[in-house]
Amino acid sequence: MTDSGAPGSPLEPRDSDPYRAPQSGSAPEASHGGGGPSEPRDWEPVEALRFGFEAVKRYPISILAAFVASLVGSIVGGIGGAAQNLLGMNGDQRLAMLGIVVYGVSMLLNIPLAAWMGLGQARYGLALASGERPELSVLFRGDGLMAAIGAQCVYFFGGVLLGGVLFLPAILLLKEQWPDPGLEVLLAAGAGALVFTPMVLYFVTRICLANCAIAERGLGAFDAISESWRMTSGQVWPFVLFFLLFFVLAIVAYIAGLLLCCVGLLATVPAATMVFYIATGYAYWKRSGVEPVLPPV
Repeated sequence: MTDSGAPGSPLEPRDSDPYRAPQSGSAPEASHGGGGPSEPRDWEPVEALRFGFEAVKRYPISILAAFVASLVGSIVGGIGGAAQNLLGMNGDQRLAMLGIVVYGVSMLLNIPLAAWMGLGQARYGLALASGERPELSVLFRGDGLMAAIGAQCVYFFGGVLLGGVLFLPAILLLKEQWPDPGLEVLLAAGAGALVFTPMVLYFVTRICLANCAIAERGLGAFDAISESWRMTSGQVWPFVLFFLLFFVLAIVAYIAGLLLCCVGLLATVPAATMVFYIATGYAYWKRSGVEPVLPPV
């Protein structure tokens, strides 16, 4: 259920809102943006983020949705991280190793929750980018969950495997020189990071629309990843710029939250997160050949 923007509801004239699609006498379905699908359209990362910011301004309850999703999607991993810190406090090497194991297990157990909330936020962002005002329950829908978990496993284990290969020299040197690692360890780790970072950024840009494809089309994990790869073809640099701009936005949001007596982090960080998901929904609709529509005020 939505508050407005349901299929058949009237849309504002184009000249009253620059994001409204051209009208043809009848309103398009809200679940399909501002018009029927056609050829993929180019998009601008700055415009996408501006669209996301405007949508959050129009529907500020979306900040609460991002906060709830972040809390639910990281709770098991957070507990594991706290346990690791507690076990490593007294300097006992065996307890420290146990803490690392506990944290690793907690991260594995957290994959389904992270996938669930990632899919929910993708669905929420798509709804807002198609002129709807979604309810909080949209986050918790279960359809597509197994596909989202499958995709999350691909991301997680793919990242671990890539990191393990690229940082293996540094890990071996660290093991040899422990507990007094030398400059060689830092150089090996730096070399690994120089290769790891751009590779991760590239693959993230190519698969960033997978959850949107699962949410909107009901695709399986590998089909969704393949579809995202297809939709981002020829658009790598715009998506790279999009992620870099979001990284800057996240830093600004974090600093702003700290300046607001730290309590502001509970609002600024979720707000930036929701801007990202709406902007991703905007990019997805554009690459699907559909014109995004802002939710009503």
